[in-house]
Amino acid sequence: MPGPRDDPERPEQSPPTTGEEHEERARQAGVRAGAARERAAAAGRRATEAGASAVGSEDSRHRLMHERDARRHEQAVAAHERAARMHDEHAEHERAAAERYRGDGSG
Repeated sequence: MPGPRDDPERPEQSPPTTGEEHEERARQAGVRAGAARERAAAAGRRATEAGASAVGSEDSRHRLMHERDARRHEQAVAAHERAARMHDEHAEHERAAAERYRGDGSG
């Protein structure tokens, strides 16, 4: 059964993706995953610093501000880790597509 990319009534569609294109997409997704992990690590360091500042603060307003900053940075860590997992999944999907392309030549 022809797929949507094979529709002769829609010539404006892009040609089928090659195995090399899937491999490049997988590589790019891996790079994005690594960058997201670096951002998560940086946010983790900022959360630790803010937490230490909260502990060392004798003024209750400043302590609350640092605690709030620490929570915000911890949320950023979680968001960046989720992004890294998403990019890892995308990379795996693209690697599988490249492998299928190599297997039967159809993409």
